[in-house]
Amino acid sequence: FIHLTLPTPCLYGKHKRKSDDVKKIVLIGKGVTFDSGGYNLKTGAGSSIERMKYDMAGAAAVLGTFASLKRIFNYVGQSNNSRKREYKEGGIFFFFKNLIYDLNPYSTSCAITKGSEDAPAYEIHGCIAACENLISGNSQVNRPGDIIVAADGTTIEVNNTDAEGRLTLADAIWYAKNIIGADVIVDVATLTGAIKIALGPQIAGLFSTSDALANTLLQCSQQSGEPLWRQPLYTVYKDMLKSDIADLKNSSTTGFAGSITAGLFLQRFVENKCTLDPFKKKENPQWAHIDLAGPVWSDNKRTELSAGGATGYGVRLLTKYVLSQCVTCNSLLS
Repeated sequence: FIHLTLPTPCLYGKHKRKSDDVKKIVLIGKGVTFDSGGYNLKTGAGSSIERMKYDMAGAAAVLGTFASLKRIFNYVGQSNNSRKREYKEGGIFFFFKNLIYDLNPYSTSCAITKGSEDAPAYEIHGCIAACENLISGNSQVNRPGDIIVAADGTTIEVNNTDAEGRLTLADAIWYAKNIIGADVIVDVATLTGAIKIALGPQIAGLFSTSDALANTLLQCSQQSGEPLWRQPLYTVYKDMLKSDIADLKNSSTTGFAGSITAGLFLQRFVENKCTLDPFKKKENPQWAHIDLAGPVWSDNKRTELSAGGATGYGVRLLTKYVLSQCVTCNSLLS
């Protein structure tokens, strides 16, 4: 895992908080740097194996979000004169002009504050599960029919080595819950081709166990220009993941509802009991899964958000979401 941490501005200075008062938002990114499909090799027309370098687009979105947030938080922490100087030089206003509509320190509507005793404090964490999915003589490589054990002890029958991303995300979710102590988890991943069939190349699918979190992300989607559409976590479809020899399969064999069953697979690990401290009375974190397999890549030379190729989808959306949760930064969003 790659673990990133970024405190929000209200954790600085005289308003430092006790650890119990700090809410933790964890952004998880799938980081499969190349996905051949493994022994279930991607073959034939439409497999897009030559583009599978973008299977780390979720991880790239998390890294891009941290780069954006760091610059914004530094800007918030500057003196007013420093902000005016950076604004004149075209710095943060122009860099984020498609995301934040006014960072003009001369404007009375841009009242950037250091926070208060009553403002909620947040720690922003990033968790990237980085690997490749290749065919190899290494005995650690998954084979169809293998039984593997997830970090939380769940046994998984690998019936499709090309459904590898959810295996890495399952352990990342465990890490976020049990090591970081997440209050909110948002994972972003190029998880299924099924979501592209359902929503096309410009819209990402949103799955969530929390209506409040889902509604906030949908609102941030509208404001950032990166479209989301909420999908169901239809519990009846959990039967598609049943295994006779393990706790569950990593992929449905029915050929139906591929993106939904992938979401249901991840949901299990969000709701599994904490393995490190089973007596701790902490509720499961709010969780959302964004399947962005469609909009992370554009065959057009130019779109509204990119110059073609990799689009950077998710950076604006996640940055907008984090800022929406930080009272200190609310004035940046007007």
